[in-house]
Amino acid sequence: GIKQKTDRQNRERESHQSHGRLWIKQNSNSPTPTHTLLLSIFFTCCVLYQKNRILQIKLKKKSSIFMEARRLAILCSHLNPAGPYPPRDSILRVSDCSSSEDKAESSNLQNDCIFCKIVRGESPCLKLYEDDMCLCILDTSPLIHGHSLIIPKLHYPTLEETPPSVVAAMCSKVPLISNAIVKATDSDSFNLLVNNGAAAGQVIFHTHIHIIPRKERDCLWTSESLHRHTLKLDKEASELASRVREQLCRLPEEQLDQPS
Repeated sequence: GIKQKTDRQNRERESHQSHGRLWIKQNSNSPTPTHTLLLSIFFTCCVLYQKNRILQIKLKKKSSIFMEARRLAILCSHLNPAGPYPPRDSILRVSDCSSSEDKAESSNLQNDCIFCKIVRGESPCLKLYEDDMCLCILDTSPLIHGHSLIIPKLHYPTLEETPPSVVAAMCSKVPLISNAIVKATDSDSFNLLVNNGAAAGQVIFHTHIHIIPRKERDCLWTSESLHRHTLKLDKEASELASRVREQLCRLPEEQLDQPS
């Protein structure tokens, strides 16, 4: 009886083991729903990651193309500005930069412009900046250390005779150059000045912009100590504003709409 009992137990053990091996074999070929869900999530994440990488690359390329196009547009605006632009040779060949009083005193100044000579390389100067449109030099008779001038490379006697595109090219360099001058001279601020016309102090009749570095209490301008009066909004001020607007209305429409 003991032997029969032992044989029965052995057969039952072998039967359980065979069933277990069969279950493992069957389940190894067919994953459970949990395994299927995890695999699906994994592959979905892989696809999303790949799409995100492709999108980032495309955006980076577009951003790079946009920045290059913007740089090119800025460069072209300086090299080939809009608006009428006289031929370089015809302007710089004969430079009449003297005032009417100087012309009467000496005929030698009629065809002599120091700034045009500097542009042509015929007169020495200390250049701070140069491009195809304008030039920045140290003033040879400075009001203060670091006093500099921005001049156009083409000859225009006064500001009103200078095309807006040239004025824009000159003014666009002011932040860059003035910042460098202020730092180099250890200054605090700077004045931006245009002497337009003899009564305003213009000596060389070739348009130019003064950059004058300033320090606190340098007492450069005596006018800074003058008392300034508040504008009265009366009939006189109103008539002045009306006269200015009237002068602007008389200008040709294309001149008012001309881009700066």
